[in-house]
Amino acid sequence: MKKLVALSLFFVFTINLYPSSELDYETYLGFVKNNLPELIKTRINEEIARREVQKASGINDTKINSSLYYYKNDPTQVQQSQGVENTTGLTGEAEVSKKILPSGTELFGGAALSRSVVDRDPQQTAYQPSLTLGVRQPLLYNFLGSVDRFSEQNARLGYEIERIQTKITEKSLLNSYALLYHQWIIYSRIAEINRKGVVNARTVYNQMLRKKRSGLAENDEVQKSYSSLLSFRQKHEQSLIDEMQVREKIAVLTGLDYIKPESSQFDRQYSLVKKFSFDLRNFDTTTSSKYIDLLAERMKLSRETAENKLMPQVDAVASVTKWDENDTLSDSVSYGKTDYKIGIELSHSFGNNSAEAEYEISKLEIAKIQEDMRSAINSFNTEIRQMRDESERIKTIIIYKERNIRSLRSQLATETQKYQSARIDLAYLINTRNSIAAEESSLLLQKYNLISLYYAYSELVE
Repeated sequence: MKKLVALSLFFVFTINLYPSSELDYETYLGFVKNNLPELIKTRINEEIARREVQKASGINDTKINSSLYYYKNDPTQVQQSQGVENTTGLTGEAEVSKKILPSGTELFGGAALSRSVVDRDPQQTAYQPSLTLGVRQPLLYNFLGSVDRFSEQNARLGYEIERIQTKITEKSLLNSYALLYHQWIIYSRIAEINRKGVVNARTVYNQMLRKKRSGLAENDEVQKSYSSLLSFRQKHEQSLIDEMQVREKIAVLTGLDYIKPESSQFDRQYSLVKKFSFDLRNFDTTTSSKYIDLLAERMKLSRETAENKLMPQVDAVASVTKWDENDTLSDSVSYGKTDYKIGIELSHSFGNNSAEAEYEISKLEIAKIQEDMRSAINSFNTEIRQMRDESERIKTIIIYKERNIRSLRSQLATETQKYQSARIDLAYLINTRNSIAAEESSLLLQKYNLISLYYAYSELVE
């Protein structure tokens, strides 16, 4: 007995030492948005996609190439010599190029300076500076910059796709964790229903024990009340397990212990949902439709680019170079000589298997996306009709259960009066109380089902 008292005092002390604090709904959602790894990873993926756009825009960057090298020629005709001589020298070059989108035209310009010295006579020095300005225009492959633009356009579409994917994922995850919170509430309420059932069943059982000792009750009535008590205890323990499992998930996410839900949130959410109309919608208005459309647009771009890659690379090239050569640098920079170049550059891979395969794969991917769209539309139309019909049935079931609970409570009040006047058996009261508790729990679950359906519907039509 002393041990029992000590354990009871310890239990009471522990409860007082760690009182449960209410975790309100908005604070909880804040934890979800800021701490859920899946959400954070989704936002990181979106940022990576944004950086890919920046990376792909590098095609527009101005490129600078430069070189400096030493050379030795053997032999070389020099200006001051009547014959040929061994020469050494330095040559420096610098070139700047820039793609002009969307035409695909490349402008390039450069400067070079070469200084050569006759090995036998170092006084014999020649300087040869030059300035070049040119243009290159693709005529078949990369016509109008189609291949150049692909990387950036593909990255931009990828970023838009990732943004929509982030939106879809966030909606799904937030709905999932919102439902978890409401599930926590109903398990807490069901646990409270069963706790009250245990209290009432224990009261009835104690009454039966006293009546039996007084010779006013039979053993079967005592056992019936005891069986009812054990049944409620089992239900209470199970509901505590259910509530504990949800609470621990939330505790891990929030880092908070000894918490309880904001119970009124369930009532607010249900008040909103019971008035909500689950209307039929058009798939074309949904985020999922936009997502698939962007996938199709991206694959069409890939197909067009792959088709262009099948063509030979033919570029029209023109350039003008101003240059001169003299034994002093100051005299040579007059650039008295001019060279002009205009022509065609041709490059082609015979067979071109890579480009052909890329083109055929892109066509297959487009066909696959078209089938994905058909499948998504069929699934959407099926689900939204099911949700509309199911919502009406659940609302009807809830009405019936509420009426049934009122009827059972009225029945219990009458049966209590009859039992007190010894006109009915105790079993009637026990059965009715069990029915009320079961129906109250079932009503909570049906309300939760309607809330769950609402979140699923909002995610479907988003």
